[in-house]
Amino acid sequence: MQLSELFVSHKQVEPVSFDRPTPSPIKPIYLNLDRAHKVTTELEGEDTPAVETADMSTWKVPELEGVTAKWSNPYSNNKTTWVSDITAAYRKLGLNDNAIKNLLSKNALESSWGRSAQGDFNFGNITTGKSWTGRFVQGRDKDALGNPISQKFRAYGSMDDYVKDEIQLLTNLYDFNQDDNFDTFIGKLQGGNSGKRKYAEDLQYADKVRKVYNSI
Repeated sequence: MQLSELFVSHKQVEPVSFDRPTPSPIKPIYLNLDRAHKVTTELEGEDTPAVETADMSTWKVPELEGVTAKWSNPYSNNKTTWVSDITAAYRKLGLNDNAIKNLLSKNALESSWGRSAQGDFNFGNITTGKSWTGRFVQGRDKDALGNPISQKFRAYGSMDDYVKDEIQLLTNLYDFNQDDNFDTFIGKLQGGNSGKRKYAEDLQYADKVRKVYNSI
């Protein structure tokens, strides 16, 4: 099956529409941040040279205040490059193949394989929350009842900044663990976490992510 057959429309899933606090710095319980990590992904089907892992223990979102100008998405017409770049960013954090495939499926659905993002490099449509002091964009969203609302979405300086913040948020609020199988991973995003939070209000969210996951 060709990648072009797997593309999904951004209209198939609603962006995250609830308010999220800025997560506290991640505690690297399971991330292998002390050494280079070599992984082989099912997506590429071949070995990838080892890369240096990043130290996330003191990482913070850049303090870039204010509304960002309109972003020119470098991946709007290049899905293959998007897959390669976001996969490489996850590898830098020491994540294993299992986690990368789970996360890639989620982001591919929410961004239509990198073609759309509410904020710069924000392929998970993460809202600002009350404590966010970085850049943001004002975007459109829908609440749980389907009513249109206005939201502020985080804007990042790079793909690396996005995936670091995403993993911090998923770990702190949704009990993310890189060794979870897909069912456990998606279950936590849909209320199976300790805080009973839902990452997306779309009732078909889990099935849509699963469809992408099974197609990879």
